[in-house]
Amino acid sequence: MTIIRFSRPFGVHSLCFLLVGLFLLGTFLFGCDSDRSLVPNTHEGRVPDVLAFSGKIDSSATKKYIVQLKWAFDSVRFGTNREVANLRDWEILRSIGDTSFFQSRGRSFFPQFSDSSNEVQLSGKDSLVLFYKVIPAGFTVDKIQFIGKPSDPLLVIIRKW
Repeated sequence: MTIIRFSRPFGVHSLCFLLVGLFLLGTFLFGCDSDRSLVPNTHEGRVPDVLAFSGKIDSSATKKYIVQLKWAFDSVRFGTNREVANLRDWEILRSIGDTSFFQSRGRSFFPQFSDSSNEVQLSGKDSLVLFYKVIPAGFTVDKIQFIGKPSDPLLVIIRKW
């Protein structure tokens, strides 16, 4: 019969594992705070949302394609005065081909925008897929500017006529 002898009943590694385990158990049991209530957000509804976002394709006399965008906002709730509605302008964003990257196309002070840039022209292609978004921007008050909720992406497909 063989007797196995240990030179140390508990090694240094075992003691470290025990201390780390006790620390993690103590942190798990006593480290949580009591539930806190969430702070209500104050930014929703400060800038009107984009409603009825639509677009159509037209052409100019020189056969250039023009994408005409139109949208609205809730004038019953916010009124027609843009200062009272906290509506400075709308930023128009465009993406070509997919919705992963939108590029600014400018700002509009009216709920309409026409895009006839070179990127909108077919230039040898059969079709072109475009996505547009509109983001309402409010006035700057006390160094704070509220930005409204972006519209859903609008899909515009230009096909060769």
